[in-house]
Amino acid sequence: MFNVLNYGVINNGTFDNTEKLQALLDGIKETGGLLYFPAGKYLTASLQLYSNTTIYLEAGATILASGDMSKYPVITEELVPGFKRGTARGILFVDSLKGSSLKRNKTFHKTGY
Repeated sequence: MFNVLNYGVINNGTFDNTEKLQALLDGIKETGGLLYFPAGKYLTASLQLYSNTTIYLEAGATILASGDMSKYPVITEELVPGFKRGTARGILFVDSLKGSSLKRNKTFHKTGY
């Protein structure tokens, strides 16, 4: 289990945690693992999830979607068949996942564009 607060993630709802969270996800890409979010507000933009990864939000934990659209990569037809070129990825981007999940209080909010 990886408590995100032990990896420099800040739960105040205003600090952009995108880089720190993606680095943590990239670091467990091969092995998988559980990312634990204690109570608090976590601002982030698009994150790439991998197989065998669980996102666990404790009671009172909220993921806030950044309103900065420059931090949402654009999907290309080659990456995701069926999506029109130019569509931005969502807050959680998954591609061919196996054994991954979101658990507990799954609270997500957008902060506006």
